[in-house]
Parts: sequence; C-alpha cells; structure tokens
Amino acid sequence: MPIMNSGQSHHPKFTPEVWARLPDRGPAHPNYDGTLILCHVWEYKIGGEVSRSIQVTNIESGELWTFPLSEHVFESTWLDSDTVIFLEKRGRSTGVFVVKVGASLRQVVGTMGGPVRNLKVQPLKDGSIALAVTGLVDASSGLVGGNPDKAGQVMVYDTYRVQESSSWLGPERMTIICTTLVKREGKWCTASVLQSAIPRACLPLSCDDYDISQEGVTFTSKEESRPFNSHVYFVRLASFAKFVTHEPERIDIQDDYPNSCSYGPRFSHDGSQIVFLLSPGDPSQKIQIYIYRIGAPKAINIFDMENCKDWPLYPYDVEFSPNDQALHLLAEDHGRARLYELSLHQPKEHPRELLCNGNVELFAPLRRNGSENLLLVTTSSFVDNSLYLVVDTNGDSKPSVLSSLTDHGARLGISQKQVSEIYFQGAGDYPVHAWMMKPSCFDENRKYPIVLFIHGGPRYSWRDRWEEEHNFLLWAEQGYIVVAPNITGSTGYGIDFENAIWDNWGGRPYDDLVKCMEHLERIPNVDVDNAVLLGDSFGGYLVNWIQGNPLGRRFKAMISIAGIFDLPTYVLQADYPTTDKVFGGKPLKWENMEGLEKYNPARQDLLPNWKTPMLVVHGGMDFRCPVVSGIAAFHTLQELGTPSRLVIFPHEGHGICGRDNLLELYRQSIAWANKYTAITDDLAITDESITTEESDAPDVSSTSDLSHDTD
Repeated sequence: MPIMNSGQSHHPKFTPEVWARLPDRGPAHPNYDGTLILCHVWEYKIGGEVSRSIQVTNIESGELWTFPLSEHVFESTWLDSDTVIFLEKRGRSTGVFVVKVGASLRQVVGTMGGPVRNLKVQPLKDGSIALAVTGLVDASSGLVGGNPDKAGQVMVYDTYRVQESSSWLGPERMTIICTTLVKREGKWCTASVLQSAIPRACLPLSCDDYDISQEGVTFTSKEESRPFNSHVYFVRLASFAKFVTHEPERIDIQDDYPNSCSYGPRFSHDGSQIVFLLSPGDPSQKIQIYIYRIGAPKAINIFDMENCKDWPLYPYDVEFSPNDQALHLLAEDHGRARLYELSLHQPKEHPRELLCNGNVELFAPLRRNGSENLLLVTTSSFVDNSLYLVVDTNGDSKPSVLSSLTDHGARLGISQKQVSEIYFQGAGDYPVHAWMMKPSCFDENRKYPIVLFIHGGPRYSWRDRWEEEHNFLLWAEQGYIVVAPNITGSTGYGIDFENAIWDNWGGRPYDDLVKCMEHLERIPNVDVDNAVLLGDSFGGYLVNWIQGNPLGRRFKAMISIAGIFDLPTYVLQADYPTTDKVFGGKPLKWENMEGLEKYNPARQDLLPNWKTPMLVVHGGMDFRCPVVSGIAAFHTLQELGTPSRLVIFPHEGHGICGRDNLLELYRQSIAWANKYTAITDDLAITDESITTEESDAPDVSSTSDLSHDTD
C-alpha cells in the first residue's frame, strides 16, 4: 500500500481564517472488494462558497478519481464495487443518482416525492439491490414533501413535546422507505414502487436509527408516553419489492429494565442476528449489549458473559466483526474513543483493544483479497481533522496510515508535541483529568494567559478529537495555554464519576474547577492571574453560575455560549423533559423550587455579583437551551454596567454549524479574550471591523494537495 505525502513544508499561522478554509472530509467507506475508498470532500472559501465532491481512491496505486457535486447532494454510498449512488435535493423531492467510478456523467435512477435521508443499500440473493431511506410520512403512509408556504403555517399541539433541537415537531412520523434496484440494459433502475417498511407508520422511528439485511429491517422506536424509553423492533420482509402487511416484532430482552432505552441495532453480516445497546435507565448501571438471534424468544445480554462482567468500560457503538465471530466496540476511556474486539467464542477473554489513540468515528470491514481481519477506520485527533487507518484485528501488524488530511498537523504548523495531559485532585477523593495545549512557539522563559474550557452535556467529555466549534490548538496558536478539564459528570471515567453530576450541577463541577485553578498555580509558564473562562451548553450554564460565585473573580473575561440563565424556567422551555434525578426531585417550580434554586445562576443573591466582562453567544433557533437565556444574561450584565456583548446567530440552533458563522464565533471570542488579557500580536484578531471577506491566508485546500495529503 503506497504512503503518500503532501510535500508541503511551509505553513501559515493557524488563525481562524486558515481554519475556515481548511477542507472537510467525511468518513472513509470501502467498496465491497476492498480495493477502493469513497469519501465526501468539502472545500471552503470565506464568504459562503463551498465546493463539494465525491473522491474515490485506489488503495494500492493511490490513483484518485474526483466527481464534482452540486450543493444539493447530501449522501452517498457504494452501490456495487465500482458504482456510487447518491441523493440530491430537488425542490420538494429527492433525486436518486448513480455514477460509475471514472465516468464524467451521472445517471438518474429515480425520484422520491419528498425529503429523505439516511441512505442504505443491501445486495440481495436474486442479484437486485435493496435501497432504504428514512422520510416523513402522513397518516396514509404517503411521503410528505417540504412545505413552501412557511409564512401561513400553524402548529397545534396537545402533547408535551413540541420541538427538538432547532425544529418544531409536526404531526408526520419518520419511517423507513424501501425499494429495489436492478440493472437493465446497462442502466440501474427501480424494480418496484416505494413502500414503507413500518406499516401505516404504526411506530415512530427514532433518529434514523435502523439497519437492513437480506432478512428485513430493524429499527428503534420511542414510547409515545415516555420519550426516554425506546425499544428495538424487527420487520421480516419476504421482499423489499412488496408491501408489508404484518406488524413489527418488538425484541424482548431476558432482563427486567422497565425504564430502559435500547438503540443502535445492527444486523450481523449473514443477517441472522441483531446486536444493539441498552441503557438500563438506572444511573448506577452501565450500558449493556444484547444479541438477538432471529426467531429466538428473547435477546441475550452479552455482558453476562464471564469476560464482560468486570469490564470497567461501557460501549457507545457496536457492530459485528466481518466473520460474525466477534463484536467490535467503541468505548470511551479517559478522553479517548477506543476500538475494541470482543470474542463471542472465548468466554474468558476481556475485550481486546485494537486502537487506542485519537477518536474513532467510523469503522468498516476492508475485504481486500477476501480478508476478514482488516478494518478501515476513520479517526480524528487534536491535530488531525481526518485520518484514515487500516487496522489488523489479528494484531499481526500495527495500524497503518492511509491518509491524514492535515499531514498530522504539519500543514497547519501544529503537532502532537503541543498536547499534554495533567491530573489534579478534585473536590473529593478522586483525580480529575485535563488536556493542556501550548503554542507551537512556546517559550519556557515566559508566562502565558490561559483559556479554561468547560464542556457541555453535562454527561460528555473533552476527547482527543478535532472540534469544529472549539478547536483548542487554534486558540493556543493565538498565544494562550489552553486547559480543558473533564470535571465531575464527564463520561469515560467510570459510572460513579459520571453520575455524581445528578442534583449537583453547580456543586462538584464548580469545586473541581476551583481545584483546577489552584493546581495551575503550581505549573510554570501558566499565568493564572490572566485567565479567560469559556463554556458551551452545560458549560455555558456553568460560566453563568461561576459569574455569580467567588471563582468568577479569578477570570479577566468570560464567554458563555448557549448557556442557561434561570433553571426553574429552563426546565419548562427545553425541548426534552427533565428527569427527576437531575435536580433531586420533580423539575417543577411548584413541587421542587428548592432543588431548582440551589444551583440557579439567576438566583437573586448571585446576580449582583455578575461583574466579570462577559461575551454571550446564542443561536436564534436553539430549542435545547432557548435563546431567551442568552438575552436575559446579557440584559442582566447591561443593567449592572458590566462590560458585555451579545452575539446572536439567528438561523443557528444548539451549536453553531455554518462555516462562516463559526469563523465569526472564533473572531468574536478571540477578540474578546485578547481585549481583557492584553494579548498583543501582529496576527492577533482585533476587536474592530470583523468582516467575512476573503483573507490572505495561504490556500491549503487545493484539489491537487488534497489527493496527496496522506502520510
């Protein structure tokens, strides 16, 4: 396998403008015989212009084929070993297209009468190919198209949930839509009409969570009355070309978990089994893995096997191995998403680690020369926004690098040498792990201001992964030491550490941050008296909470993104109902005001303390932490005369996604931090006119470089 290099030695300073022009690359998908790799590539220019393409690379020769796409293409996958199928939005409908590798023209396969997504294909025994997507259907199971007349639209609700993330929930239901494709006279075409795999949309699909096989369809559906509870179902299909007439079968489990949430169902490669994950609903119990053999009365719990009973980690993704003799798991451990293999026939062997560094994002069988022991793995890290690896599950060789989009950071002038880890004593008898980043031009003889990052969740963590919204090394390159602690509530440090967040939002996490600042006082080159605090979502809530407490006086400036202002009001405004355990009782003012007020940033005794200069950022379409929280926080600061600024992205939801909007977020945030830490640098962002014009940053996104940037 050739090892390719970008050959680029000169690099610009890693600024927000350079970041904004860095290409994005989707996960790597191998074809059926393991000879070619498919991925999507996005190339950006500041100001909104985006070039999209499909790229196919020959693994052996490195030969690259690029097929340009319109801005409306949003999904693709392999149809056969040398043909790519993709979806394109076409007004209120969706077009289905195919293109043969090496060709210059695409072929129209058909049109679906509404928006669809989550494309899957499955070769069938008769030579045809099953095609499945998800889409919204009405009461008659008809695919629902987009509504062009938004101005006259009215939404009426009689049940609790009315919104999700950044969208209003409509009366339609998500379902799985199937058909079959055949090749006639050298062209692909549909062999049957579209059908719903879930009859009469009798069960709502959960978050596109489904899979298909020769035997049928498996999917997850939430309970109508209890949105936190969900179950896995199986629909046996005699044919993907005929309408389904029988109801889905709910897969029962051998254990009693009345408040459980099942998710992530995946078929074995021979279609005879389904594996899925289950969260028991009890905070003291870890996530379980179940396998259901089609036709069996119940699914069995894999964690009852001897080799799993004392395994300290719990998985968040699972697939069958290529030969169905093992499971491949992703599990979080101390700020990394690691890949493991669990044998189904060796009951005394613990899950075996296959890949330990970075953040594994996708893995797929690489069936090169009939091999069943190779995986194509897509990962990222603090220095790599896209890294493709080949992993030998037998352990006969180390993982080999196929491609690094940033040349392991070299194209941006950053490296893993800038990244370190520290541990400090938390508020109790437990250690807290934190990531630390230094500038590439770090000088041992000077002190640097710090930016302390607080993650969202709260059940989340800072991992060794490429973060679009909060790129630590981008901040470090502006002249800061970045510290990102995984405080109480963080995932990947044991169930007890994670669950200690309940009824403790402003307790242990706050105390951990106090201890973090005390620990940083003892680290050379860290100027703790020149510090900025930044938090997003739950982290934004914690910034607001800290603002009213003594720790807030330790920071020169704060940045609160998508935060929460008034807890008692927030729990009735958010898109998901809050469970009783979060705040020590019913999340209702009239039943548990004491529990809600305990850690409420808007408590009347705390608000007069909001004296640290603060930048408040919010998405106008944020239904998770509604924008009124950001406005209220800003108005409070203005009334108090505290230096403050409000930045609203009107069309963004919970999380800033648009490339130009993210660039503006970086510019505003860095300018705010620089203003109060007195960062001086010829290339530092100023607090003056912030534009979206093209900068003079060197171009790192040329197609020729992109095709040769592997390591």
